[in-house]
Amino acid sequence: MDREMKMMEEVEIKPRRSRRATIAFFSVAGALLLLCVIGPYCYDCAPPDDHDLLPVWTQVPLAENGLGQFQGWLETHPVPDYKREKDLSFIEGEWKIEAARKLVSGYTDALERFADLSKTDIKKWRWKEGEAMTHTGSKFSEYLTPIQTLTNVAKHRARILLAEGNPEEAAALGFQVMRIG
Repeated sequence: MDREMKMMEEVEIKPRRSRRATIAFFSVAGALLLLCVIGPYCYDCAPPDDHDLLPVWTQVPLAENGLGQFQGWLETHPVPDYKREKDLSFIEGEWKIEAARKLVSGYTDALERFADLSKTDIKKWRWKEGEAMTHTGSKFSEYLTPIQTLTNVAKHRARILLAEGNPEEAAALGFQVMRIG
């Protein structure tokens, strides 16, 4: 028994951290965390004056404006919206070249005009309607939906070109779509 008492005396027992100190530590840490998370949302100041940074609208003659010419063509030649079908999925094994060829054949004229648009000077592109087109609520979708449709059809055309062994033409078509944006 003496031996056990002697061993117990040799073992140094560290005092446990008091409960108050633990609560104080977590309270301060929680308050700092809340301040860091909620603080930026509560901070309020006037926004900077950035009206000088807004682009200035410039007119470009329609003869030099490739986008305006494309818009005019879209008004007289509506591009039908295409429905995504399972045969035209980009998932390997589901894509069918025959279905893609059938789809692309219905858009040949539009794809040619799309290619013509990509050859024009992008710095001179302006919406045909002028500055009014840059405001919210304008008729963007009348032009953007056909452009998105043609972009999707061009992707199918590029995949057909790859399947036919024409990677250079497929890459050129991809760069054309990227140039248009």
